[in-house]
Amino acid sequence: MAIPGGTKTDQSYGASHSLMCINHIPVENMRVVIRVEFNEPMTDHVVINNYRMRMTIPTIKYALKWRARAVIILAHFGDPRGKRDSDLSLKTICDEMATLLGETVIFVPRTVGKDVMTTINVVHPGSILMLENLRFHAEEDQGGYMAMPDCRLRPMDMLNNPTRYIPGGFQAEVNAQYCEELSRLGDIFVNDAFAALHLDHASITGNFRPTRVCGFLVKNELKYLAKLLNYPRRKFLVILGGVNFDDKMDILPGIFREVDSLILAGKMACLFLKVEHGLKTGQMTFTKHQQQRAREMIKLAAYYKCRIHYPVDLTVSQDNKLDKLKQVSISEGIPNGYNFVDIGNLSASMFTRIIKRKNMIFWMGTTGNGQIDYERSGTKPLMEALSSVTHDPEKAAMTIIGGRGLSQIVEKYDPDHEAFTHLTTGGRTALELIAKRHVVGLEPLLPRPGKRPLSLLGPNEFLEFRDAVVMLRCDLDLPMDDGVPLNAFPLQHLVETIKFIQKKGVQAIILVSERGHPDGRHVDALSMEEIKPLLEELLEQPVLWNPEVLTPGEDNPAAGVAKGSIMLAENIGFHPEEAGFMLTESGERVPVSHEQTNAFRAHLNKIADVFVNESFGSVHRAFSSVVGIARKPRLAGINLKKQIYDYVDIRRQLDGSFLLIMGAEVVDELMYRLLLLYGALDIVDSVFLCGHMAAAFQSAAVTSPFKELRDAQILIPRIVHKARLKKVTLAQVTDHYASKDPSNPEEETKVVLVEASLPKGFIRCDMGPASMA
Repeated sequence: MAIPGGTKTDQSYGASHSLMCINHIPVENMRVVIRVEFNEPMTDHVVINNYRMRMTIPTIKYALKWRARAVIILAHFGDPRGKRDSDLSLKTICDEMATLLGETVIFVPRTVGKDVMTTINVVHPGSILMLENLRFHAEEDQGGYMAMPDCRLRPMDMLNNPTRYIPGGFQAEVNAQYCEELSRLGDIFVNDAFAALHLDHASITGNFRPTRVCGFLVKNELKYLAKLLNYPRRKFLVILGGVNFDDKMDILPGIFREVDSLILAGKMACLFLKVEHGLKTGQMTFTKHQQQRAREMIKLAAYYKCRIHYPVDLTVSQDNKLDKLKQVSISEGIPNGYNFVDIGNLSASMFTRIIKRKNMIFWMGTTGNGQIDYERSGTKPLMEALSSVTHDPEKAAMTIIGGRGLSQIVEKYDPDHEAFTHLTTGGRTALELIAKRHVVGLEPLLPRPGKRPLSLLGPNEFLEFRDAVVMLRCDLDLPMDDGVPLNAFPLQHLVETIKFIQKKGVQAIILVSERGHPDGRHVDALSMEEIKPLLEELLEQPVLWNPEVLTPGEDNPAAGVAKGSIMLAENIGFHPEEAGFMLTESGERVPVSHEQTNAFRAHLNKIADVFVNESFGSVHRAFSSVVGIARKPRLAGINLKKQIYDYVDIRRQLDGSFLLIMGAEVVDELMYRLLLLYGALDIVDSVFLCGHMAAAFQSAAVTSPFKELRDAQILIPRIVHKARLKKVTLAQVTDHYASKDPSNPEEETKVVLVEASLPKGFIRCDMGPASMA
């Protein structure tokens, strides 16, 4: 039998990408379209479980808080198969949503068309609209891939439905037109329908021209699932139950690759028991195809060393009479005339013991067919065991559950969701993410090739690169005093990233950094060898020293090293190709040829399989180790990602009170800082200048150490003029400390006003007491 799906070391398509969320973009005065999944259970037009609806409220309220012009909600309900059906209208859902939000929600009885656009354009700013059921349009279920010219056709889809993928066919044209109409509804498209991300539907995968981001629900779901996938403490258990199992069979190969143990309950357990142990199934019947698929899955589980746990007894009923339940062993089987209801008591006890040995658990589907009440079901003892391992302080298990049946039980018996870590709104989507580390609905939300040089590495990413060699660009330019770092804080963040990558089973990590300003020359005082013992102390493991790893010619530096090794390269600044120039002893700047730089960059691409940048201080520089990596998975480290997001949040949350304090330690940085300041005047309302920045402003019109910086003398008056136009306050130091030797604490220190001349032999060393006050 051919083994589908590859091996456990395969990387998943799209795994290293990251998603933009609604809080990363401006929404003010925008029409925000939010795709949600409100396919909630309903009886007599009354919503029984509104959990998914409640989980989308933060996204809707965020758009309203930041003054969106209108919020347009798109959803589907039931399966009307492209025809209008009053029983499947979203009017009831709309009323329920209005109650939950405490706001008026305007129901629009159409999904696309001129009437819909007219309504959207005439409503008052800040209005919420819910459009009619998307599935009233047959084009919705036909998918969006053919309407996406920049998306690959998937071979399996072409085999399963060849008529849909006829080049230039009518269906493609209809889908493209429908997607075009959906795209006109708004300026920003937010996908918060986590439970529908596995569906190739037009509103999920279609080619929408507006900005496409995820909502808080999708972001939160991915965060929890990524903890299962990215922190594999390995005792990973998946529990599959419920009545429907055909769709689960398709993704079992991926489940086998990811988990150590699988508990089968529900109707699927009966199928596997019939195939492997000859279980008599009573009134239940299984097709030959289903039985053949089960045999293949059993062989795959053995291949991937995933242990399957089956029930040892079952609860059955005759003619579905629940007042006369009977427990039978697997050897007895289900008698003729009887049907499966749930797992038995012995099975529940056995599964409970298995759960208590695990620390990562995903559970989808009840243990039975949902006919008996929760108190008598096998679901209850398993739920209690789940709560036990979740709240055990020593085990602290990560537990996620999903599926409509389980969700209803939780909402009724555990409304505060205390028995587990997370209740997912989309069990099938979550299961597919675990198995494939990707779902089709994430495709349109991913940054397009060439748009972003780095993806983001971190707890919310689906990332796998086992047995890979990772080049980690970091910042080890630490101030040192006799071999002791004056500030080891950056090392602590670096250690966090290194340990995170090591947990993924990499072969080796090569640390690459610049130290000081060697300007393309070998300077012994700036060697990285001095940093090696500091890293070993923090990492609590040996660090290999390889000063030749960056020298062209050594293309496989990790050959022969132990798995998970850490290798420290020599100062990359010793190579003139890093910055593109070399400074001679006379101070002359000699550029490096393009051929030489390209050869050096080609070598950097050969020595590793994956590139991770954890050097926040160098991402603005066009160094070879920053921008010269091509054809590799290129990722941002955990700390770099955090700092980027922190600054994005600061930029987004500006409320008009923004003080910028800017100095410059060395004269070489002055022009660069001045250019930054000129741009910053657009977003700040106050600037405090200190250090060489203040000295430059004070000395701009007179003879000064900066007289040779002609560009700076031109730019400073422009900065002052722009600050006046923008009404930005420019404040400077009024006094400063001066000393003959600032590095000597015993040296005499004087306080000098800025308008006074410095005493002979004295130099500025810091702002004075009046400026500090």
